Amino acid sequence: MNRFEKWNELNNLNIYYCGKEKCKPKHSFSVRFKEEYLMHFIADGEGVFKVNGEEYKLKKGNAFIISNDRGYYEASETNPWTYLWVKFSGELANSFFKANGISEAHPIYMTNEPEVVAKCFEEFLQNERSNKFLMFGKFLELMGTMTDTNAHKPEENIQTTVDEYIGICKKYIKDNYYRKISMEELSACVGLEYSYIFRLFKAELGVSPGSYIINHKLSKAAEFLRNGDMNVCEVALAVGYSDRVAFSRLFAKKYGMSPQKYKLTEHK
Repeated sequence: MNRFEKWNELNNLNIYYCGKEKCKPKHSFSVRFKEEYLMHFIADGEGVFKVNGEEYKLKKGNAFIISNDRGYYEASETNPWTYLWVKFSGELANSFFKANGISEAHPIYMTNEPEVVAKCFEEFLQNERSNKFLMFGKFLELMGTMTDTNAHKPEENIQTTVDEYIGICKKYIKDNYYRKISMEELSACVGLEYSYIFRLFKAELGVSPGSYIINHKLSKAAEFLRNGDMNVCEVALAVGYSDRVAFSRLFAKKYGMSPQKYKLTEHK
């Protein structure tokens, strides 16, 4: 066993092949692996990635990872992507995914600095056929750069769990209850597709994200009515409802009485 093979074994990182491609419009491919990962980083352009029943519209700065589930990806017809790719495996690869919140349930990555990551990827590719230590070093540098510039990096580089995803959403709702919260905003705050967030909320909380937002707003409204001097119209505006009638209808459905009656009954 030579020194390189021993180093590779000790660090448990395997690099199989890598490359770069400027795709033609609508260029597509479908592939799957077992216990190995194929990562594409989008240096320019746009495209679609489909896996496990989900569809992701991706652009410059995104990366997508294919492993046990068959993945299909297709370049945009009007703005086809250019991507850099690498196939690799090992415990160090798993640590990299955990540090960046990447999993089979969430196989997407986004950087704040696409040019920096693309430069590191290019340098790694340039050393593919040179000194193997240098090649592995450049790949480790790439992994470190992607982690440092992760737009949705989990706190303290710990794998984002289901509870943490939901916790992030809850905090966002708590901090923004006073205005209208769109599902696009909620998706952006955790870097997940809305369909996945919807499934998490239903499975863990028994309600949809939209229902959770409404319930939180109404709970705050009830708190204001009990403890404050605001009238019903002011309370409605304070929790993000410009339509007092719609607010009153939702409030009555939750509490069994109108906001005005609730204020008269419960006000301290």
